[in-house]
Amino acid sequence: MKALGDIGVKAISNRKELQIRGSNGKEKLVKVDIVIHQSNNYDVAFSFNGKTYELVADLQFWEQSMPVAVFLDKVNQRYAIHSITDTAGNDGFEVEKVTTSVDGIVTLKMSRYAFK
Repeated sequence: MKALGDIGVKAISNRKELQIRGSNGKEKLVKVDIVIHQSNNYDVAFSFNGKTYELVADLQFWEQSMPVAVFLDKVNQRYAIHSITDTAGNDGFEVEKVTTSVDGIVTLKMSRYAFK
């Protein structure tokens, strides 16, 4: 959810069934965990498979402000940043600074002090 918010996408955490059209043209119900509503009523969603999140969408009705590949790259990048910063303390690291350059490169500055 944080990663989607970082790129300006409003999503809701809502475990529900979403009807989608498969590549064979038939519609089916899929259980999803995160939903992004679209004005055309063809919502975009993510489903957690126990290990990773999978995109659930009928791409012919994609209404997001960026192409699918760019959207997924940005979500993956922001998800990785949050994963690192949220768990850094578990290994004794402290996040000092997170910067993003104009071309999208993210730099994390972290420190860890050894105590004897």
